[in-house]
Amino acid sequence: IRRQRQMCIRDRLQAELGQAKEEINRVVGRFIELLHKELREPEIISISASEINETATEAIDEVYSEFDRMIPLVDGALAEREAAAAFVYRSTIGLLALVLLTMCYLFTSFYEGVNASISNLMRATEALAKGDLTYRTKCIGKDELTEVSESLNAMAEQFRNIVRQVTGSAAQLAQASEELSAVTEESAQGVRRQKHETDQIASAMTELSATV
Repeated sequence: IRRQRQMCIRDRLQAELGQAKEEINRVVGRFIELLHKELREPEIISISASEINETATEAIDEVYSEFDRMIPLVDGALAEREAAAAFVYRSTIGLLALVLLTMCYLFTSFYEGVNASISNLMRATEALAKGDLTYRTKCIGKDELTEVSESLNAMAEQFRNIVRQVTGSAAQLAQASEELSAVTEESAQGVRRQKHETDQIASAMTELSATV
């Protein structure tokens, strides 16, 4: 809309300037024609100096009248140009401010994302250091820190499986130890029983020998 208005004002100004040029050329041409006719061509000058002065004054007045008529149009065109320049300036400043705010928002979002990922990794490593193999980091995004988080989660899962296997093996070993202890106890009881029976037989043999 503003551009269409500028074009309309420019076209009107060009038309008015063309009309003013034609009017000035007409007035000046009429005055010059009068000078040629009355001063150069005839042998006897029939026009007085006051008439020439009056005609020149009228021509000058008409020229200034055209100038006076054109001044508001020129002022309007200049004001429109100034308004357009101010609009472009404000638009440029607004665009630069928008770009700056967008860059600040992107930088802040990137910083917060990286900071959150690093905090998750630190909490995960602290939990693993304390022996909590069930803690998992939150994998959000597709950057390098997300790959590190996924690798850390995989490592924690492998450690948990190893610990589970070692715990199962230890339980089986404890059960086997208990069974071996039971068998050993039964064997010891059998040995003691056999020793007791052997002692009884030896005592009986000793009594029988004494009797004979």
